[in-house]
Amino acid sequence: AADKQAAPPRLEIGQADVGSDAARRLGMDPKEPAFVFLGQPPQFTRLKVRKVLAPTGTVQDAKVFVDITVAQKYFGTGQVINVIEAMSLTSAAGDLKALEDEIRRRLAGEKQEPRVNVYHRVALAAGRARAETSIRRNTALLSGLALIFGMLIIGSYSVLSARARRREMGILLAIAARRKHVVWIFLEKMLILGVIGGVLGCWFGGMVGLRNAAQVTTALRSLVWQTYGVALGLAVVLTVLPSLAGVYVASRTDPAETLREL
Repeated sequence: AADKQAAPPRLEIGQADVGSDAARRLGMDPKEPAFVFLGQPPQFTRLKVRKVLAPTGTVQDAKVFVDITVAQKYFGTGQVINVIEAMSLTSAAGDLKALEDEIRRRLAGEKQEPRVNVYHRVALAAGRARAETSIRRNTALLSGLALIFGMLIIGSYSVLSARARRREMGILLAIAARRKHVVWIFLEKMLILGVIGGVLGCWFGGMVGLRNAAQVTTALRSLVWQTYGVALGLAVVLTVLPSLAGVYVASRTDPAETLREL
């Protein structure tokens, strides 16, 4: 009885308590009002953070706590309590089966036959980690192949463009232009294309992945803009680098040979 503590006031429908680790990851300041959002854009459930909980050194620090009505609506479970979370501190063979049988026995007589699933959290976490690793590896492979394919296309386009404008470059070199001027003509064009392509790519990616940026926390908005900056810079670099092949072809144009063809 001495260890019992007074239960905290019940969370209202639009409120949430945030664990210390979750608040840190979301960039929340405990002294400033904040909001969290459940669901995927644009179907957000907006919750005002009542307080950031003190660190406990347990998994509770990474959780967000809401009223059960909000959780039932978000997870589509209806007006029932259908999850019981328990922890066993033993790992002897047969413990999980015994736990499952005990839960079934205690729930016997309910109007609806209970569906009981008992999992070993270590095995569940290991399986999830393997799945995430596989997804990251496959995503990185596909992204790398897409980048290589795109760079080959850009390089081929720049070489063909340089060959098509060979006579024009030869005349420029013959009258007054230097090779650095020819190089800049091609690089300027590819730089502009890279910026335009990067901006369009960021806009399209934002429309697809984040349709309601106004409802995202300040920390997440900052992360999104940082991602856009990296994406734009990468688009410019991946456009300019392959175009160096065409730049090389254009800068090596012989003006005398070009004039003999006129």
